[in-house]
Amino acid sequence: MPFYSLATRRLIDSLSIDSPDVQQIWYADDATAAGTLENLKIWWDHLSKIGPAFGYHVNLQKTWLVTSDNFSCPAAEIFGDSSVNITTDGRPVLGSPVGKPEYISQRSCHRRSNNGLVKSTSYQTLLMANLMLFMEQ
Repeated sequence: MPFYSLATRRLIDSLSIDSPDVQQIWYADDATAAGTLENLKIWWDHLSKIGPAFGYHVNLQKTWLVTSDNFSCPAAEIFGDSSVNITTDGRPVLGSPVGKPEYISQRSCHRRSNNGLVKSTSYQTLLMANLMLFMEQ
């Protein structure tokens, strides 16, 4: 894992240079980005193109663009050739629900972990992800 982190760091730096207006959150090999649709598309194309050289391969089944209802049609147009899944409801980000208030409230309940202990969703992750994913410019 340490060597993977070093390679990932170079990838993140390259994406930051190519897409300076996109905010990124990385945790190991999970990436989250926020920005305008146009900037996110530039970021996505760059990640898809150079990621494999750094050992990073996107998993389209797990790749989702979360946007508001107002931006669902432009998102479909801009990302139409990418096979990225698009939703206006929400998706989990690092284990925390991100999206519409209804989606968040349905999934923010306490849940049991594998060891049987009850844990709640990380409020900080939820707040940060919501702020970032729903920036509309």
